Amino acid sequence: MPARGLQARRYCRHRIAHVLRHIANQRDTQAETLEIPTNPRDGISLEALQFAIEHNPIKAVLTISNFSNPLGSCMPEENKRRLVELLGPRGIPLIEDDIYGSLAFGPTRPRVAKSYDAQGLVLLCSSLTKTLAPGYRIGWAAPGKFRAEVHRLKHTSSLGNPGVTQLAVADFLATGGYERHLRRLRRTYAQLVEQVSNSVARHFPAGTRVTRPQGGHVLWVELPAKVDTLELHRAALANRITIAPGPIFSARQQYRNCLRLNCANPWTEKLELALVKLGSMVTRMAH
Repeated sequence: MPARGLQARRYCRHRIAHVLRHIANQRDTQAETLEIPTNPRDGISLEALQFAIEHNPIKAVLTISNFSNPLGSCMPEENKRRLVELLGPRGIPLIEDDIYGSLAFGPTRPRVAKSYDAQGLVLLCSSLTKTLAPGYRIGWAAPGKFRAEVHRLKHTSSLGNPGVTQLAVADFLATGGYERHLRRLRRTYAQLVEQVSNSVARHFPAGTRVTRPQGGHVLWVELPAKVDTLELHRAALANRITIAPGPIFSARQQYRNCLRLNCANPWTEKLELALVKLGSMVTRMAH
C-alpha cells in the first residue's frame, strides 16, 4: 500500500508498464494465452475449460488451485479431481502452482490436484517465497513424467541454489520451526485480510464488491463501472499509494474497474489512512 518515496513510485510505474507491454507482445507471437473464466470462490470454470479444449489445440493448463492470485479462490477437492480427469485422457499437462496452499485460514490445508494424478501429467511447484522469505529463492517441483526435462532446464537456466541457505531451511523444517511459523502467519494474514476488507467496506463507494478468500493475503476488489483502475493507479502513486490495477492480470487487459489489494503489510494507522484516501479517490471517479 503506502510506497516509500520517489524510487518506489518509479518502480511501481515501471512494473505496471512492463507487464502491460509483455501482454501486448504476446499477441505478436504464435503462442497464445487463452484466459478461462474463474469464479472468485471456486476457481477455474471446468465447463469453460472443457469447451476451450474441444475448440482449441491446448498444449498445457496453468492454474493456482489454492488461494489464487489475484482472486484468492480455492478449488473444491472434487473440482481438482475433475480437472485431472479432464486433462489426463487428452495427455494435456497441468502446471499447478501451490505457492499459497500453506496459507489456509481454516484448520485443514487444502489438497493439491497433483494428489489425483496417476499419469505423471501434473507438474506441481511451490516455494517459500510467500511463507518465509522471498530472498531465499528456494522452491521445489514434483514434475511427474517431465522430471528429466525440468531438471535439465533448471540446470541450464540457473544451475543451483546456495547450499548454506538450503541447509538452514532444511533444519528449520526438520525441527518444527516452520510449522509454528505457519500457524502464526495464517492467523496474522486472516486478521489482516479482514481488516482491509472491513476498511474497504467503510470507505469505498456503494457498488464496490470484495472477495472473501479463505487463505492467502490478497483481495480482489470490483469497483463501480465508471472507475478506471489504470487511471486510479496513476492518481494513487501521486499520493504514495500502490495498487495493482485489474488489466495487468489479463492477457486481454480486461477488468479495468477492478484492482487487487495486497494485505501482507502490518496494519498501521498509515495503512488505514491510505485506504481512506484511496476510497475517496474511487468515490470521486465513480461520480
